[in-house]
Amino acid sequence: MTAEIALINKLAVTLAADSAVTIASADGSKVYNSADKIFEATNLDPIGVMVYNNPELNGIPIETIVKV
Repeated sequence: MTAEIALINKLAVTLAADSAVTIASADGSKVYNSADKIFEATNLDPIGVMVYNNPELNGIPIETIVKV
């Protein structure tokens, strides 16, 4: 389960997300507590992206596309 929060007011936006992710396999499931779920879309402007679930575009994970 992912928890993501976006707070906005007239001056700023704040993004927050937990860092746990569960990976399921044939042997069971494994929980990692250090996953990235918030990414900078650009280094020039303060634009952030939050990732929920496992979105893909043409088989490529969205977080990979944002990082590139």
